[in-house]
Amino acid sequence: MLAVIGSPGSAELDPYTHLVAAQHSLRSQCERAFVPPGNEPGHKDAWGVGWFDSDGRVSLIRETGAASESPYYVFASQVSGREHAGSGPANVLIGHLRKAVSGAVISENAHPFRVTTPEGVSLLICHNGHVRDSALDSLRSDLLDAGLQGASTRDCDSAVLAEWLALQVGDAREADTIAAALAAAFDELLARAHATDIPYEAYTGLNVMVASPYGLGVLRWFSRWADYYTLWEYRADDGFLITSEPTHLTDRFRLIQPGNFRWYTPDGALASSVLLANAQLQIEPEVDA
Repeated sequence: MLAVIGSPGSAELDPYTHLVAAQHSLRSQCERAFVPPGNEPGHKDAWGVGWFDSDGRVSLIRETGAASESPYYVFASQVSGREHAGSGPANVLIGHLRKAVSGAVISENAHPFRVTTPEGVSLLICHNGHVRDSALDSLRSDLLDAGLQGASTRDCDSAVLAEWLALQVGDAREADTIAAALAAAFDELLARAHATDIPYEAYTGLNVMVASPYGLGVLRWFSRWADYYTLWEYRADDGFLITSEPTHLTDRFRLIQPGNFRWYTPDGALASSVLLANAQLQIEPEVDA
C-alpha cells in the first residue's frame, strides 16, 4: 500500500510517478513485491486508489484483478493528480493492492474502503494483514451494539476493521481529535488482541492507513514476518510518501518503527508521532519446515 500527502502538484509527490512510473511503483509491486513465506508471488486479486482534494471531496476507484494488467488503474493514477469534473488533484491519497486472505474477491472487498464516522466524516482505510476471529469477533459485537448489522456481517476482516475504526472516531471532526480517537482505537484493539489465550494468533499484521479530509493516520504493527509488514516514510520538501516498499532507490526512505502511530496534516506536515501504550510485540514463534 502507498500514501501521498502534501501539496498537490508537487513534482516529488506526483501520484502517477509512485503509482505507475517509478522503478518500483505500486503497479510493479503487484508482480514483484514481497509476499509472506510460503505464499504465491503477486498481489493480484484487486486494487484501489482513493483520495481527498483540498476541498475535502472524496474520490475512490477500485477494481478486481491485477493493477499491472489494468488500463483503468493507469487512468485512476492519472486523474488523481489533476483537476477534473469531480475533484481537484489529490491532497491526501492512498492506494492498495489486495492479496486476498479472507472475503470474496469482489470490488466491494478491494481496499481502500470508504466508511463514514457517526458524525458523517468520510474516511478511506486500507489494511495489510489478517485479523483473525479471536480479535475480529469483538469488533463485530461493537458494530452490532451500535446497530450496524450490515457492517458487522462483512465477510472481509479488513472491511470489518475499517467499519469499526470509523465507529471509534465517533463525533470527532477536527484533525487532532480524529488523530487521538484513532490512536486510542488502535490501542484498544491491541489490548483486546493481547488479552486472548494466544495473542499472536489474533492477527498477523495491522499495517493500516486512514485518509480523511483532515489528514492521514498510519500504523505499522505485526505479530510475525517483520520483514514483510514494513512501512517506509519518505519526507519530501512539501509532504510525505509512505509505502510498504520504497518506490525508487534512495537513502531518504526511513522505516517506520513498530507500534508508532503517525498523523500527517493535509499541508504535508508530521503533526504527531505516538508509541501506542499496548505496543508490546507478541511474536509468533518460528516453525521449522
